[in-house]
Amino acid sequence: SSPPPTTTLTKKITNGIQWLALTYAWKEFSKYLANHQSEAAEKTFVPASYYYDDDNTFFDNTILTYGTDALIGIHMTYASYQCYMEGKKASQLQLQFPLGYKASALFASYAISVFSGAYAHYTYHDVDSMNTLSFRLLWTLCVGTVTIAGGFMGMCGSDICKFFDGDTITNNNKPRRRFNTIIGYLNDGYWWYYGIFMTVICIMGEISYKRPACDIFVAGTGQFLPTMYCELVLLSIRWKDAIPGLEGSLSSMSSDTNTAMAKLVNVQRKVRLLFYIGFALNAPLLPGYPLLVQYTNLSLGEVNALLHLNLTFAWGMQAWSLRTICAIVREASCSQSSSSSSSDVNSNYVLIHRQGGDDGGSVGLQEKKRL
Repeated sequence: SSPPPTTTLTKKITNGIQWLALTYAWKEFSKYLANHQSEAAEKTFVPASYYYDDDNTFFDNTILTYGTDALIGIHMTYASYQCYMEGKKASQLQLQFPLGYKASALFASYAISVFSGAYAHYTYHDVDSMNTLSFRLLWTLCVGTVTIAGGFMGMCGSDICKFFDGDTITNNNKPRRRFNTIIGYLNDGYWWYYGIFMTVICIMGEISYKRPACDIFVAGTGQFLPTMYCELVLLSIRWKDAIPGLEGSLSSMSSDTNTAMAKLVNVQRKVRLLFYIGFALNAPLLPGYPLLVQYTNLSLGEVNALLHLNLTFAWGMQAWSLRTICAIVREASCSQSSSSSSSDVNSNYVLIHRQGGDDGGSVGLQEKKRL
């Protein structure tokens, strides 16, 4: 029996309040962590609220920064297109798996961010030009698309969770979830709120610093919750080729036949590894940036180019792994549909053959060709 409507509504309200509190708490922690992680960070992450001065403001205008930004933007535009096409193929097959569209939105956000960043680094050369409305709007776009991307990232994890949570395996004649933890599905509403809340904080100037690049790092820190959700979702699924000590094994926990096991979608280990690495690879950027600018002789352009290289690998792995997961699910669904259609045709042929009397063979053959 289903729970009373009042109980369901109360649970939704409670979950919503908890999510609001978690989102706000993480926003505050991201700001605190930025300038309390080290002495170098305290010197680097100086709050600005979009007001810049000659003493603390540093903004690189070399091709090492805006050139690498533009290259990443081209890469992310192509990644967004590829993921969109995967989403379109899934829709054409009436497959309820919109991961391709969510991933496309994620990488489109990244593309907008780096393209607007490239234009800002190329155009604004002094503090006076940075203390203008045009710079604030442009830089808000650059940082705000990173904050909203956190919502799209969480939606990607939710789509993966929802798809694989429908799988059950048999263990000691009892059906069990394919997940080996209690991690659950979060609907898109939660992630919309998360992304929009972080973006409003960006617009208000709460994550604005004298070094504008710092805004991006704090915005990226705000992606910790959706990043960990994506990581934990994939880690929690039992796989046929599980990584020992890291993932749950599908075969060791199931007494299903090989035929039943074959129907379960399996994402190859290589894809999962790149997924895990890609979503975690940006973590060193927050502590790394202040150390590089305070304790090395590298120019600001060289530091930016080095961090952009890391960003290229991280986002590239995210894009490739998400698009590949889309393709694997789609191809598995096509294979299962083909097998099901073939079984239906054979069943219809046998049935007609048995009902056809003396002419059953010829009637059955004709019906099989028509089907």
